Parts: sequence; structure tokens; C-alpha cells
Amino acid sequence: MPPRTRRLLAALAFALPALALAQSFPSKPVKITLGLPAGSGPDAIARLIADRLSKDWDRAVIVENRPGGSGVIAMEAVKRAPADGYELILADGGDLAINRHAFRKLPYDPTKDFEPVVLVFRATFFLIVPANSPFQSVGELIAYAKANPGKLSYGSFGVAHTTRLTMESFLDAAGIELTHVPFRDAGQLIAAASNGDVQLIMNSAATARPGLETGRLRLLAVASRTRLPSHPNVPTIAESGGPDTEAIVWVGLAGPRGLPKEAVAKINAGVRKALEDKAIQERLAIAGLVPAGGTPEDFAAFIRAEDERYGKLVKALKIQLD
Repeated sequence: MPPRTRRLLAALAFALPALALAQSFPSKPVKITLGLPAGSGPDAIARLIADRLSKDWDRAVIVENRPGGSGVIAMEAVKRAPADGYELILADGGDLAINRHAFRKLPYDPTKDFEPVVLVFRATFFLIVPANSPFQSVGELIAYAKANPGKLSYGSFGVAHTTRLTMESFLDAAGIELTHVPFRDAGQLIAAASNGDVQLIMNSAATARPGLETGRLRLLAVASRTRLPSHPNVPTIAESGGPDTEAIVWVGLAGPRGLPKEAVAKINAGVRKALEDKAIQERLAIAGLVPAGGTPEDFAAFIRAEDERYGKLVKALKIQLD
């Protein structure tokens, strides 16, 4: 066989698996894991997108909840999965940008072990109080906290969670201190805030929805520099007498490092198409979430910037977890 023919055959043999993957992916069910319980805000969005992908791909796309460990349990499980695109992680800033700064020993490396696929959505946090809270504005809350140090507390999902770090940024800007009370999951946090066990939380409207719908929680202000179209009657923190500050969090899809480019492209395109669906956009808007999208390269650059931002905050708060 002439050398040129052998080279052509070798090149063809190398290209055929990638071509087959591009044409056939997904050929079996795809699993999206997240480190939050069922019923949380990101979980609801994950299921909306999974349903849309299932219809578009004619393949089952399932969502598996593996809460606990500040997202480490879910991240470690997906890290060990085959890098073929059939097991993905719906990860947030804690998973991909905070944990590596906060934990002394982390069983995964966000950069070395994971492949960014697509940024799914951004969310603006709200300052949320019990419905019977005496505070009708952020200014009133700040004034009380300054006059009564140690009397108020706030809840979060954990020592190094975005719900704590964003709150601490607000408290620093406002010049006040509140006692931090960490909770294991969204259900516990929302119940505690609804009962008045903590006087303030920083979270999304989607996660706080159970308390908001029952009338036991109240949105005090939105942590953005402009009001949200989804909540036009909720003032910004600055409008409500507080500092001009914002708290934006995000969620995206990633997979084990080494995912085939063809699978990444197919998943990225599928999610971006889902985010263009008006019904999904409406559901996101109701929850105060903004669809993102973009390329895998865009998401990777975004993660690097968030890693730097959160790294400075974790260092300033002297957070160090085992």
C-alpha cells in the first residue's frame, strides 16, 4: 500500500470516532447533577432545561440532586465520571470559584478537573426579612444595627457560600455587623427566616419563593444598581437607604475535564436554544433570573474573573475550612 494511502486511511480512522460522536450524541440518557436539594431555585431551572433538551434530543435528560458538603459531594461525583458528555454538573460560583480558596484540602480542582460548557443564568440577590419585621427600609435596618450591635442575625447556606459572602460584602459597605447563622439547606434557611429565627437573609427570589408565597417573608430591597423588571416595586438597596452595592450570582454547566469538543458544542447549543424559549425565559424572569448563554470559552473566562474576585473576599474574611 502506498505511503500516501496509508496516511489517508490513518487520518480517516482518527476522524471517524469524532464524526460519529458529532452525529450520534447523545445516544443514551444524559445526567445533570447538582449539589442542591430538589425544590431549590437552580433545581427548578435545571429541570426546565432538562425537559427541553430531552424533547430536542429525543433522549432522556435526568436531574440528580446530591446536596451537602458545600457542593463538594456533587462535584467529586462528576469529577470521577467518564469524560464523554453524559454526566454533567450544574455548578455555581461556590463550586467553581469559591471552594478552592476556602477549603484547605479540596478533592477536586475546578480548573484542572472540569470543562466549562455554558453559563446558564445569572441571579440578583435580594435582602429578605420576615414578613413581620419592623424594618421597612434598609436604612432603618442599618440604623438599628448600629445602635444595637449584636442584636441582629442573618442566615446563609454555609460559612463559605455565596449567600454569606455577598451578605458580608453588604455589611462591610453598610458599616454594620450581624451574627452569622449557617444552615444546611434552603428548606432550613427559609423556615428559620420565616419564623424570625434570623432577621435577614441574602438570597434569590426563587429560593425564597416558599416563604414569599405564604406571606411569611418580604423582599426588603434588591441587591442591584437598578430595579429588576420582574420586581419593579422592590427598591434597590441604595434607594432603600443603604450603600450602592450589588450581589450577582450565577450557575453554569460543566463536565469532567477532557470532554469531546463535539459533545461540548452539542450541549452548549442545546442549552442556548433552550434559553431562547419564551416559556423558559418567562419562568426565569418570574424568579428574578437572567438567561446567559455564550460560548464555552466565554464561560471559562468568566470563571477566571469570578475566581479572582471571590478569592480576595475569602482571604479578607479569613475563611479556612477543613
